[in-house]
Amino acid sequence: MSSALSNEIKPGYNAIEFKVANNEFVDKDLTITLISQNLGISYTEELSLASGQERTVTIPLYIEKNTKKGSYPVRFSVYDESDKQVRYSYIIVG
Repeated sequence: MSSALSNEIKPGYNAIEFKVANNEFVDKDLTITLISQNLGISYTEELSLASGQERTVTIPLYIEKNTKKGSYPVRFSVYDESDKQVRYSYIIVG
């Protein structure tokens, strides 16, 4: 995910795309969340992955035209009913 956020994005319509894989022996129900309060982004997606399954996740983003260039903090989390992974990064608007 961090590599998906490392590219600069422009104001307007954008998307962040990355792969999610279930490498465990049991099926997983996941909740993926991306939040950036400064950019007004709050996205949640729920998906189910069978054992060994991989899926591409695409998160649509709209960055307002008047957004100033810079780095904006973002919180990314994946929750699978027993474990929650949280990462903090930046969306770079150019």
